[in-house]
Amino acid sequence: MKNRFFWPCLAYVLMRGPMLMAATGGESPGPTVFPVNSLMAQLLVDSPLKPAKIPGSDIQPGAPLKETQLYTNYRDLQGNYPRLSIDQRRGALQLLLGQARDNPDSPLLPYIYYMIFQNAEPYSSASRAAEQFFTTAVPHQGSCPYFYVMNEQATRTEHFFEQPAQVERYIEKLQHMSNRAVQLRLLQGLLATMDRQLGAVQAAQFKSLAWVSRRFPRLQAAYPWLGVAEPLPTSPVVEPTGVSASVQQATRAGKCKAAKKKLVATIANKNTRPSLEQFVAASEKIDACVRGEGSEARLALWTSLKGPAAKAFGYGGWATLQLRIAKLLWNDEKNSLAKSIAHKLASLSRKKNDRDSEARAEYLEAAILHNENNRPEAIKHLETVMRRFPKHPLSSDVRHTLLMLYAGEKLWPHVFNLAGESLASLQSGSLYFDRTTAAEFYFWQARAAQALGKRKEMERNWQILADSYFGTYYGALGHFLLENSLGKQVPLLPKRQIPFEQQMLVEAFNPVSEGRKKISLILKLLEMGMHDDAGCEISLMSFEASVPAQQLARAFLLHVTDQWLEAVKAYQSLPQEYRENLPIGLEKIFFPKKFATEVVEYSKRLDLDPDFVFSLIRQESVFNPLAQSPVGAKGLMQLMNATAQRESQRLSSSYLSGSEHEELIRKIKFPTSLFDVQTNVMLGVHHLKTLKEQYTHPVLMLAAYNAGPGAANKWYTRMWDDDVLLFIENIPYQETRNYVKYIMRNYFYYKRLYPSKVEEYPLLSFLAPGGKTSPCLSAGTC
Repeated sequence: MKNRFFWPCLAYVLMRGPMLMAATGGESPGPTVFPVNSLMAQLLVDSPLKPAKIPGSDIQPGAPLKETQLYTNYRDLQGNYPRLSIDQRRGALQLLLGQARDNPDSPLLPYIYYMIFQNAEPYSSASRAAEQFFTTAVPHQGSCPYFYVMNEQATRTEHFFEQPAQVERYIEKLQHMSNRAVQLRLLQGLLATMDRQLGAVQAAQFKSLAWVSRRFPRLQAAYPWLGVAEPLPTSPVVEPTGVSASVQQATRAGKCKAAKKKLVATIANKNTRPSLEQFVAASEKIDACVRGEGSEARLALWTSLKGPAAKAFGYGGWATLQLRIAKLLWNDEKNSLAKSIAHKLASLSRKKNDRDSEARAEYLEAAILHNENNRPEAIKHLETVMRRFPKHPLSSDVRHTLLMLYAGEKLWPHVFNLAGESLASLQSGSLYFDRTTAAEFYFWQARAAQALGKRKEMERNWQILADSYFGTYYGALGHFLLENSLGKQVPLLPKRQIPFEQQMLVEAFNPVSEGRKKISLILKLLEMGMHDDAGCEISLMSFEASVPAQQLARAFLLHVTDQWLEAVKAYQSLPQEYRENLPIGLEKIFFPKKFATEVVEYSKRLDLDPDFVFSLIRQESVFNPLAQSPVGAKGLMQLMNATAQRESQRLSSSYLSGSEHEELIRKIKFPTSLFDVQTNVMLGVHHLKTLKEQYTHPVLMLAAYNAGPGAANKWYTRMWDDDVLLFIENIPYQETRNYVKYIMRNYFYYKRLYPSKVEEYPLLSFLAPGGKTSPCLSAGTC
């Protein structure tokens, strides 16, 4: 059988398999049936499952017999096609074609015609019918098979491009595709074919290509002829607000000096001058561009921009960049110089009556003093800032830092009162704090109440955190400590009592809308084992951001098609009050648990808690084996190549057998080896074990995993506090501080959402009164 598959569809074909199996003479076991109801029951393990029929997602009572036969024949033909004779195949396709014509409204129709398109003999009546369907059936031109067919036709023959109207219609469909990854993949194939078959001059005649390709600067760089085309008249080009596109393009291309030159020219011109905030944002992009050259290059950049900023924005522009220079010096551990700049800037800003710059300079000086453990002086500065600038945008940061300083000095009455006053201001509306900051105030007031022996106030606040701040670090801590105080388990999310019904996935869509039809199609694809196709259809579907029920449907469907990061984002975007009233179990979308075989096996070999590893993977990659960070960390556990190589030399025979070790050494020679799940988990778990032997304390283990052992050792030496919660709050790197918090949060919820026979939280025990707090910096010194 002639091979007609285009590379963007390769993953789809390998998953489907019929033609591949036919070509190799093998046997296909048939599609894996996706048990949607079973998965829902597993996901919603704590909720009574009440399945309800979804119109179009299954055969309804009273549905036409032909519709039933259409689904059945298509499903059976997928699994049995390789085993049929040529005559049987021809007859089966003709039968399928006849039933497709009898059911023009079937949501599965594009896939049925695509199967016919793939397998029918070239130029046969069935093949022509399939091609005609994708050319003329406008309602189905938003489905994945339409894009598959258009790409295959484009690569098979130049005649595809002889129909400009068809090509433009296809490009217009690409333009409105919501999923960037699928859009990029299809565009790459189309552009490569056009470049090869037509040449730049002819290809550039399709003007809509310029617009649809604007999302992908690398594509524009690869095909310069795209710039020949003008933007669509109905879709005017919108430049990035306040800063010309050329600045951004230059930084993306690594042309740092050109970007700086362009930015200076932009702010010098009154007609193109952005706001100070936009100027700083653009400067930060250039800063990221020169970051690889070291701290001196970054310092030189900000110093050179002070003059132009002062001319364009006055004293405020100059002071803003002076503050940035002080922060860079502080980050480079030149504390005395940074503190001196901040002190002088605060004094000068006071004389200039620039209250914003004064407040920021005072806060920076206090932060440096805090970092130097000069708590009394830092407290004085922050109390001044809070008194003089009570409603400054930094108010939240000022109060947070002051809370930590009071707690560090064991001034628990001050902690209790400041947290209470902040919560009162929040409730009265006189100050605004985000949800995380509000939770922080509740938690630290409870922590102060604990130290002051105010048990009632302590448990009240922990109960508030458990009930209203699910999914946050402080919500998890409050729930854990409440249970520890009461000596019993407190239910997760007691408000969630409603039963789950499948129709929740479609109830937000109008009964006759394309959205409901698409949901029905996706569920049908899942039930028939067409997992990748379901994921593709989700990427093409439009979900209203303002309709929570639609976002819930999107989160669920992304989760069941293994698009966990996007599922987490969609679930997190739901309004808090909406999430609080969903059935118990849906929060597993927020805390997925995948690759359990590998994680559990290698964790138990080294006596590590698998839930701790799951918690780390959830934060590092959200279970995406192909994740790669800007600095080169790869795979599930985001390992650097050097770390992987080092750990591979430390593996003991009790961890890996000789043959396993030999296979690993062979694998890691290849740059893509860390994208392999087993290899990544094997080495990542061992790296955690190495850190455990070095530190013994989970907080320092995580700090070292994220920021490196050098930073973790420095923080331990300078600022370790037996109140581990306080140490976490004072970790200097915000990224590492949040990283530690998120993983400890994950750990609590993994324990509660996926309970085992033994209900223990060994890596949270240090949080409870009397728990172990002191770490070890080397094995054998505890």
